[in-house]
Amino acid sequence: MLWGPGTFPDFSFFRRRSCWLLAVLLFGKQHMSRLRLNICYETNMAENDTRYEESPDPKKPRLGKSLENDVIFNEFYSDPDLLTDLKIGIQAIQEWNDYSVCMLKIANCNGTGPYPFSRACCETERLKCEHRLLNNSKIVKKLSFASIFKYGEKVLTSYVKPKNESFLPQRKGARIAFAKLLHFLSYELEGAEKSLMSKKGVQESEWTVVLSHHLLSKLAVSALYKIDSGYKGRQYKCPCQCGEDFSGMYGDTSIGSPPVWHGNLDVMMDISVKFAEEEADSPGGYGNHSSDEVKLMDLKTSREQIIAQSIVFSFYQKRVNPDYANHLIPSIGISKEKIVVYFYDCINDVLLESSEMPYISADGAFVKPTIVALWLVLNFKYFCSGITKGIKELGFTSGFVQIVQEKLKYYNEVTAPCESRDDIKEDPWTWGVPPEKDEPAEKLDDFNKLGPWEKS
Repeated sequence: MLWGPGTFPDFSFFRRRSCWLLAVLLFGKQHMSRLRLNICYETNMAENDTRYEESPDPKKPRLGKSLENDVIFNEFYSDPDLLTDLKIGIQAIQEWNDYSVCMLKIANCNGTGPYPFSRACCETERLKCEHRLLNNSKIVKKLSFASIFKYGEKVLTSYVKPKNESFLPQRKGARIAFAKLLHFLSYELEGAEKSLMSKKGVQESEWTVVLSHHLLSKLAVSALYKIDSGYKGRQYKCPCQCGEDFSGMYGDTSIGSPPVWHGNLDVMMDISVKFAEEEADSPGGYGNHSSDEVKLMDLKTSREQIIAQSIVFSFYQKRVNPDYANHLIPSIGISKEKIVVYFYDCINDVLLESSEMPYISADGAFVKPTIVALWLVLNFKYFCSGITKGIKELGFTSGFVQIVQEKLKYYNEVTAPCESRDDIKEDPWTWGVPPEKDEPAEKLDDFNKLGPWEKS
């Protein structure tokens, strides 16, 4: 053994060309190629290089012509299959109906009441507009997925150009995110597919860990995630054949405010995640995952709950991250075949819904355009460009703010974890000014026939 438990090797040894052949003999060529990639990746990100400083204005992510001198991205760029996958992904988010979003108008909801997410009611209508190609008949107005991810679209399209024209993101977070996508598609895709297929028939608690560990955390800049501690049968290692320690944790994923919508998220990252399921309401109004057998349902069953979570999570992100370039915050719903994304901008009161995007095929292969779309969502703070010009010109709003106007202060004060209703200290209603005196609305008759006291 070259190093002991709890210690790490001095990888600088392997950076010297004279020792590379010995390293290949010890570890194998394929392993060392991946190791070299990771070494360069970590070294470049760690160096005090002005190329990797955060852009002072996140609304204008810097792009620079540095591909020729970049070890990491040069190695990825040499893979023609990877470039083809990226080009198809770009086309999908720009043109395909399967990767579109629409605007939602809320017709009715119970967001003014103290309801848990599992009992949320939110009836919506998709915005329809006349279309000239269909004789001005009204159809749902669709926007491309790329329309709200212009920063991410620019990163992708700039990379796949001819090498002498190719650009890379110079903002540190976007650069790391892009490297993680390329690394996943190049080295981790097959292993993730096998892991998901080996556990496709398991109960929800195991599926949550496998999907979070092998897909969600691999595509996000931060690999950390929190799983609802209400799940029974906690897993501290990935339950698939890999047996790896997972990078997440179990904890309190409650969010919201007890006087309005509140509850537990299945998984909490920079976004909220809901696994489509049929579950009983817990006594306290929070998600209950104690059942050994959970019947997984399609995403339509959990639609109103995901919308409620998306709205609450957007208010939460605005409160804790007021400096975001925009506040169109995504939340995702996942079944065993498809992913749907809801976006809510609590400042502009805009609610969007994506199409249900298939992310895994019947034979267990990942649908790569969906992987690209999911990567954009998970790293929205680097790639989301906010509501579109067309939405703004329409003056469209979901109507949620108007519906909950009397309770809006509670949404502006949502917390995570969500405080218990018992912990809320409200001033007694009897405090304050004296009560007012008033008269009956109608003139009183002498109902009790009042008369003078009888003389004794």
